[in-house]
Amino acid sequence: MQPAKDSEGDRTAEIEPAIRHSAPWRVIAAAALPECRLRMTFVDGTSGEVDTSGFLSHPNIDGAIFEPLRDSAVFLRRRS
Repeated sequence: MQPAKDSEGDRTAEIEPAIRHSAPWRVIAAAALPECRLRMTFVDGTSGEVDTSGFLSHPNIDGAIFEPLRDSAVFLRRRS
């Protein structure tokens, strides 16, 4: 099946009704802070800090995906 060709470009803004983010826990921004903390902002405007140090140091949390985050330099590294 061939994709339909749209000669008018991206028409996402014309979706009716407009897409609304209804889940108040939806994260819209996150920033790494020292000591394994995260500054989180949610779609409803709520923001705060989450301490992940207990999670990352828990003996049952292992595996390649979490191991690098235990290094503070890696935790604080920004991705571009």
